[in-house]
Amino acid sequence: MSEDQLAQTLTELAQAGQFVGLSLAVVHQDVLTYAAGFGRTTVQPQGVAVQADTLFPYRSVSKNLCAALVMRLVAAGLLELDRPVQQYDPQLRFHNPEYGARITLRHLLSHTTGLPMAGRSYGPAGRDALARFAHLEIPDYRSLAPPGQFHLYSNSVFCLAGHLAEQVTGRYFTELMSEWVFDPLQMVHSTYKPHVAMTYPLALPHRLNRSGQFELQHSLPYNDSGIPSSFCYGTALDLANLARMYLAGGRFAGQQILPAELIAEMQRPHISRYIDGASHFFTNYYQGYGLGFQLGAYRGLRVVRHPGGGGGYNIYFDLLPELNQAIIIMLNDGGHPGAVAAFQAIYEHFAGAHFAAPLFASPRPITIDDSAQWSCLTGHFVAPDTGRLLEITTSESGLVMISKGQTYPLRPIGRRHYDFELVVAEQQMTHRLTVKFAGKDDEPADYLLLSGDPLVRVRLAVETELKPARWAVYTGHYQDPGNRRAANGLTVELVEGQLFVSDGGQRALYQPLDNENFVGPHGLITFIPAGTGWHLLWGLAMRHLPLKQSRLSPQKSAGQPDD
Repeated sequence: MSEDQLAQTLTELAQAGQFVGLSLAVVHQDVLTYAAGFGRTTVQPQGVAVQADTLFPYRSVSKNLCAALVMRLVAAGLLELDRPVQQYDPQLRFHNPEYGARITLRHLLSHTTGLPMAGRSYGPAGRDALARFAHLEIPDYRSLAPPGQFHLYSNSVFCLAGHLAEQVTGRYFTELMSEWVFDPLQMVHSTYKPHVAMTYPLALPHRLNRSGQFELQHSLPYNDSGIPSSFCYGTALDLANLARMYLAGGRFAGQQILPAELIAEMQRPHISRYIDGASHFFTNYYQGYGLGFQLGAYRGLRVVRHPGGGGGYNIYFDLLPELNQAIIIMLNDGGHPGAVAAFQAIYEHFAGAHFAAPLFASPRPITIDDSAQWSCLTGHFVAPDTGRLLEITTSESGLVMISKGQTYPLRPIGRRHYDFELVVAEQQMTHRLTVKFAGKDDEPADYLLLSGDPLVRVRLAVETELKPARWAVYTGHYQDPGNRRAANGLTVELVEGQLFVSDGGQRALYQPLDNENFVGPHGLITFIPAGTGWHLLWGLAMRHLPLKQSRLSPQKSAGQPDD
């Protein structure tokens, strides 16, 4: 496919409504070899053509920029990767002091702290936001595991890394980024200020409406305490300069920005997600994590990358070290499936001659009989981010996983390592996903990785431990007090000693883990006291903005037992 044919393909995809706008830059060695834009900044009449210098929010590509700053501070001797972070800020406290004392900068940059996935789209403004976040919010995050146990992607840990950069320099994070990263790399449009980004051509966020058409999303999330992880703006050309530096061993415009050995440290595997055998190509694309980089493969090519997404955007910052090449793709498509066609066409043109594997790998052969381990693996596991509950049990056919009422046979492909088939009817495809149980042979697994994402073992309460009479105070309607335009919230009811939750649709039964935590179709919910009422939290150990009880629960009647 020639460059003209690629441009025609992308133009036709945009005209067919497969994406709104796309900005593309490609680097080979340390030279920008291709830059172009397709589609428009918005479907609204005021939209203009997207160019290579159109601004987009980087979203989580911001994490890689933060990592570049931190590694420059490491090179300058101001930070050390393996020094406990509390030594840089004695005021820093963790919910689990033992685990917190072991957390290092390396754990932060590899998402292996054991802290939960968390982060807010909105928050208080102020130049001291990172310090307030570190001192007031981090102590509330309950550790899910000791540091280094598994990879759990989290916005908060990069915000904490940004705070440490402020601590050791006495400078604000945005000032440090300008001085240590943006200015040396000539990233002239990169900014953390939305009001500055809006003075340039800016790709606006979109989502799909119920008819499958793109509509403008009238919101641009921003949170001063989240800027190191999520809230930088810039262009594909700016990110191309960042890629040129990485590909050139840390050099840019005649200067050594980062030592080559620190770039190698960023790009080597620090933790695996154990997804060997998975068949979904975006899953294989994310096999492990370095320091500020996701590590994976596409069609047999090694990919060192960091994506950004959410809020109406999808950003791909991909390095292909074997080809000494980088591909930067920025979309304001809101996740339309048609964008995958654009992604594949771009990769086919710039890297297709080097593909060494099919898009979907063949099933791995069954290698072992793992039945002796089953008693250590069975039980219930909860996802920290969504509260999804899985049951691992046995059947006549072997080990099985039960999720949302569906049973999936698990096929052994390694030690305490399995895969299973997931049929996606709307895509007319069957994906193969993986389950990896943590721990040593003959030891109970406290965690499992479901296609790389950790779930934590929980014990369901036995009936004699449950006190349904206590649950009456939970009943009522719950809604985010800061977002009245959001969905209708959740309604909690108690019927014959059973807890039901509805979101304006069908009422669903929730199963108690204990007297405060319940699991059902919306995931795990937790009730915590708040003044004269209650708050409802979603997700294990997460600090979400809570849903507030807007109608007080019935009060306990006289003579009603405490238990």
